[in-house]
Amino acid sequence: PEPLHAEGVYRLTGIDGGAGSDLEIVSAIVDLGVNFYLVLHEDGSGSMRFLEAEIPLEWDESNVIIPPVGGVTKTIGLSFTYQEGEAEIGTSAYVMAFEALNEEELAAFDTNGSGSLSGMAGMVVNGLIGQMDGELIESLLFSLAMGASEYETKPIPEGAPSAGPVSGNVGDLDFTILGASREQDEAAGDVIVFYYDVTNRSDDLVSMWYQEMTASQDGGFLEEVYELEDVPELFYVNFDFLPGKTLRCAVAFAFDPAGGTLGFRISSYHADGEVIYYADPMDLSGAPEAYVFRDDTPLPAEMASLPEEVDGAGFDFAEFLTDEEGRDIIRYTLHVPVEEDGAYFYFTPIQDGVSLQRLWNATGDEDEEEAVPSRQRTETGVLRTKDPVTILIYRETEEMAGTVAAVVTVPVN
Repeated sequence: PEPLHAEGVYRLTGIDGGAGSDLEIVSAIVDLGVNFYLVLHEDGSGSMRFLEAEIPLEWDESNVIIPPVGGVTKTIGLSFTYQEGEAEIGTSAYVMAFEALNEEELAAFDTNGSGSLSGMAGMVVNGLIGQMDGELIESLLFSLAMGASEYETKPIPEGAPSAGPVSGNVGDLDFTILGASREQDEAAGDVIVFYYDVTNRSDDLVSMWYQEMTASQDGGFLEEVYELEDVPELFYVNFDFLPGKTLRCAVAFAFDPAGGTLGFRISSYHADGEVIYYADPMDLSGAPEAYVFRDDTPLPAEMASLPEEVDGAGFDFAEFLTDEEGRDIIRYTLHVPVEEDGAYFYFTPIQDGVSLQRLWNATGDEDEEEAVPSRQRTETGVLRTKDPVTILIYRETEEMAGTVAAVVTVPVN
């Protein structure tokens, strides 16, 4: 076959798909004029470059392969197509479209590399990056791996029904799958809910966002059901939780109660390990005892020793209210330095070792939000108990990803 001659430097022009991942944020940043590059060398090596992030890759006429790097311990395989200066890479979950740089643009790339941020535009982009779920390179890798995992989901091997809870680890997380119950959903009909406890063995906050939950029955994968009124554990997958904390979560799927044995697998988009539980649809264990949030996990020593204020960012006051749904809420205000100081700050409220559900305009008074001075920021969270709320203040700059720089503990009235 003739050589492909696809080597060169390409600029991202758009992302189709990637909903729910940090690729959506990348797309928004690119819309602001920040370039995301694909670099392909003649020898089959290459890289993706985005601001300070550089991800190595290998390519051929039909594939882009990203070897294990950073916090992603799996190889990421993406499809690759090329035609007349345009390239596409992706999976069934997303497609990233690129166009080759012209000679003038290529000369600027050779001089400036992936570019840098400054001024107001830099603050806006840093604000968007602050919404990503980790350091820039890891967030990009996790999102790429999520789509690749969906693209290449492995079948769950057949097995006999589990005699009891099943435990195992996936990366830095320890899982115990407790059992399953049968529920009813108006739209999905019969639903099976799998319950599991997960313990964070890493040195940072984590969530279930990058874990892959799959279930199968009679040779086919089951469709996930995201909301059940009487199973609050389904929502807990959205929370971050502290190192050492054990959180109860659940995941639900539409299933056939008269069908064969179900297999349920917990794995990861970016780490090794898996835990598999098998259930007899006619003999389910039922839901475990209700999970109780407890103040049983202290802050890591390095967080507990941090000051209450950093570089002009700190706590002002909090008020405790009841929203229109009768929920107890905390509404807290923090002060931050002016944008020209070169740092971006964001906050995570923690109670009982787990982040709070965020609300916006929870009192229904939108004008009150708009009246907050520009150097103050007000946020609202749903309280679970009467235990204190700890607000983690993250600081991020152009040179450094967001890290916890100050900690404030607020007693609950």
